[in-house]
Amino acid sequence: MIEEYHALGIDEVILSGYPHVEEAYWFAEGVMPILRRKNLI
Repeated sequence: MIEEYHALGIDEVILSGYPHVEEAYWFAEGVMPILRRKNLI
């Protein structure tokens, strides 16, 4: 879904989850590497 938003020209999204600290680590370790490999960030 993030890739589709990027293709539409959307370059910022707000993703929220609870608790915030754990979600931030999950995003940084699990999602960011995937986005980097796809040159989306």
